[in-house]
This record gives sequence, structure tokens and C-alpha cells, in this order.
Amino acid sequence: MGAFFALGALCFIVGPLTAYANAVGASADALTFFIGSILFTLGGASQCLLAVPERPDRPTGLAGWRTAWIQSVGTVLFNVMTFASITIAVTSHSYDTVVWVPNAIGSVCFLVSGAIFYLSSPRRGFLPLRDHVGWWEAAVNLLGCVLFGISAVTGYASGGSPVSVAITNWTTTLGAVCFFAVALTACGLGVTLKAPRTRRLRAIVREAAEAVEDEAKAVTSEIKVIERGIEHQFARLDSASRKMAPASRETSAESPAE
Repeated sequence: MGAFFALGALCFIVGPLTAYANAVGASADALTFFIGSILFTLGGASQCLLAVPERPDRPTGLAGWRTAWIQSVGTVLFNVMTFASITIAVTSHSYDTVVWVPNAIGSVCFLVSGAIFYLSSPRRGFLPLRDHVGWWEAAVNLLGCVLFGISAVTGYASGGSPVSVAITNWTTTLGAVCFFAVALTACGLGVTLKAPRTRRLRAIVREAAEAVEDEAKAVTSEIKVIERGIEHQFARLDSASRKMAPASRETSAESPAE
């Protein structure tokens, strides 16, 4: 899952860059987006497979399942959009219907899935908890979805040209960077908040670490009590030995006279 999303994100990172488009040509650039969308779909399908066994686990498992399939619907719509954009130019009268509409609906799917993912992640109020590895995943993923949404809005072809080519390109690239960062978590750490099972594993590890820490504190406290007890006993023995010392000297002094 992580590898598919990471490679797909890379395609959407370089695709909007002018230097890349000029180097490979318009057709190859459009093909790059299509390949990236296919990789996203494979990543979404993998995420769905990971989420299926966790569906009965409410609310986390159910939220993970909803996040996965809604996002996957968005990736399929991106497949349609990127495939159509290979042959349909922005100036075509059918561009908005065939290319922009799937892009807009797919972006809405991403926004909804990103919101579900964020709201189901460990939070304190509205802010994410920072007590676990990858705590930033849900927030960065949601940011990427928002940026893709802005890209879709500014990509509307008004009068034969997009509302803003620059904003569309940069928000697409930055959104893909967010997805790439989240995908690397799964690739690098082998776990991700996007998989409910690994999310529970993280919770178990965190609880075990807290239990070990509490036990260590209790043992340390007991050791300190024992040390204080031993020191007290040594102090008593030292005091008793000091009291006995004069008496023994007196006894030794009287012995010759007797």
C-alpha cells in the first residue's frame, strides 16, 4: 500500500512541473498523471483489503473501511480524468464534462475520506495527539486532500483555459508531497494509521510502554525505601556500637585491679 501511494504521489509531484512537461512533452506528461492515478488506485485497493477484516471493530475499524473505499472511488475517478486528458485538450468544449467533472468529484471523495481519517485518529479536542509515531499522518493527509480540492476548483476551464494554471499545478504538487510523506510512513516504519490493525498495534505498544514505565517507577521507589531502611539500620548499629565502646573500655580498665 505504501509503495503504491508513494510511487503514485511521485507522478503527481513531477507531472505539474513545467520543467518536466517541457522535457518529456505534453503526451508523456499526461501519461505520467495517468500512471500515477493507476498507482493510487492500486494503493487504495490495498488499503481496502487491509481494512476489510477490521470493519466490525467500531468506531476505528469502520472509520478505516470508510476512509479506504471512499478514497478508492476518488482514485478511480482520477483514472477516468487522467485518461481522458491524454487526448482531450483544455480548449475542447467537452473538457469540463469529461475531464474536470471526474476530477472535481474525485477530489470531493478525497476530502471526505481525509476528514473521516482525521476525525477517527487520536486527538485531543480538534488537535492530533503527539504521543505516538506518525501522529501527523492524518493532518498531513487531510492537507493533501484540501490542496487537491483547490487544484480541482482552479482547474475549471473557463472560456477555454483553466481559472489558474499556476495555482492548479502548485497545489497538485504540494498535495502530492503530502501524500508522499504519509506513504513513506508505511514504507519506512511498516505501520500506518491508515491500517486500523496497525493503529491498534500502536495503541498496545504505547500502553505496554506506559505499563513498563509505571512498573519501573514502582520498583525504583521500592528500592529507595529499602535503601533508606538499610541506611537506618546501619545508623542504629553505628549508634549502638558507639554506646558500647566506652563501656568496653571501662571494663578493660578495671580488669587488672581485680
